[in-house]
Amino acid sequence: MMIEWIAGVSILLAGVVFVALALVGVPGTWLTLLMAIVWEVSTPETSLFSAWSIGIAAALVLAAEAVEFGAGAVGAKVGGGGKRAAWGAVIGAILGAIVGTFVIPIPVIGSIAGAAIGSGAGAMIGHVDEAETRGELVKVGSAAAAGRLVAIGVKLVIGMGVVGVLVAGAVVRGF
Repeated sequence: MMIEWIAGVSILLAGVVFVALALVGVPGTWLTLLMAIVWEVSTPETSLFSAWSIGIAAALVLAAEAVEFGAGAVGAKVGGGGKRAAWGAVIGAILGAIVGTFVIPIPVIGSIAGAAIGSGAGAMIGHVDEAETRGELVKVGSAAAAGRLVAIGVKLVIGMGVVGVLVAGAVVRGF
């Protein structure tokens, strides 16, 4: 019984760190899931997780990724952009997060700002041929950037849900 509590606390602490690392572009939700899978594979005699808890955690991780990658595109569409603006938002967010991490050397802030700015800039670049006014272009870019910022918060919440499912699975065997 003690091993379940030790594992639960360990998963909680490591999971929180991994999910927080998602702010700087590290795939924290995936690392949290991988941690649970590695535990199961490496210690079959002390199995902590059911297939259900691993499956639920995996579904949450996939949902978090879908939200993260799609939010800028949805924001661009809501702002009045088309498919090119949506794709620009997705590509811009990825490139912006990478560039922002190095250009703005403040931990976490650089990658978040870079992803939001990149998403907005990408959406604007994708929409530039379709925009009739600068105001329309700014609206599409702003909506994409806002969508990306919302996605970061949603991904953190879903990531903590992953941690919660895995901790519950460790503490209450068979969950």
